[in-house]
Amino acid sequence: MFKDRPLLSLTSLLRGAWLLLLSLTPVSTDAQPLLLNYRGFLEGLDSQASIRFSIHADSVSTKSLWTEQHDVLLQNGRFGVLLGSTSELGSELFRSTDEIYLSLQINGMELTPRQRLVSAPYAITSGHSRDVRDEDIHPRSIELAEGLAQWDSTGSLAAPVVVTDSLSIGTTPVIDSKGNWVGPASGGGMSLISVTTTDVNEDAIFFFNSKWVKLAQLDTFVDTPGGGKIEISLVAQLASGSAFETRLTMKQVSPSDVQFGQVGNIAGASGSSADQGHTLHNHAIVNVEDGRYRVFVEHKADAVVEATFLSAYLIIKHYR
Repeated sequence: MFKDRPLLSLTSLLRGAWLLLLSLTPVSTDAQPLLLNYRGFLEGLDSQASIRFSIHADSVSTKSLWTEQHDVLLQNGRFGVLLGSTSELGSELFRSTDEIYLSLQINGMELTPRQRLVSAPYAITSGHSRDVRDEDIHPRSIELAEGLAQWDSTGSLAAPVVVTDSLSIGTTPVIDSKGNWVGPASGGGMSLISVTTTDVNEDAIFFFNSKWVKLAQLDTFVDTPGGGKIEISLVAQLASGSAFETRLTMKQVSPSDVQFGQVGNIAGASGSSADQGHTLHNHAIVNVEDGRYRVFVEHKADAVVEATFLSAYLIIKHYR
């Protein structure tokens, strides 16, 4: 094809061939190939040329990581090709080694030295970085926008408030929009289904009596779909000038009316100062059926005396 033309020397090819990277387009979907827009100029050829492009792990290796052949038409020595249009340029090629080199063979003659690819070609991996499914990441810490949550370098999660209508792990739903556990039981044991909390976070004055009386501030209902067990805990700080006691009481309100009475222990304390108060802890674990239950706290003292809630938490956990 070129027998009537003078043979090109390697020196003239080196002097006349040059590379301009005009664009590098990372694509975020697997359906489209990665393409590298290559522009060049060949001195001494004005019609056409056969160019073999290849990528190597170093500047001398004969083993190529990728190769592609193009027969180009020259316009005043200029040509352009899309690398990756006939042989796929995978993004893993640019992550496989610290250095990679581009080689060109023009009509069977390789231009030397090979050109090391830097910066722009590695930008292909930015398309990959948008989606790291099925791969490991190793960050020092992760922070959500506007400081909503952060995982620090110790693996601790700091989140002032997390609001979501449901929770899934992978593709498995574990908590539904009502806060109920819908995930699988672990290890053949019981799983936590829901948590109900009633609290008193400011001073509340009430009066002890000489008989058991319900505390209106700590009276709540809990649903137990599917039955199982409920764990009830009262942690409270009360201030009173006389001795007093507290206990947990519950009853089933549906589908039938069943009075359980006292469950768990009786907690008591002697008189305490209004500044410090006294800490109480009542606890009970009760078998339950599918239904609705009322749980409340009762109190009594040896006489009618004034008392003050400094803080109190009634926590009910349903397991199934």
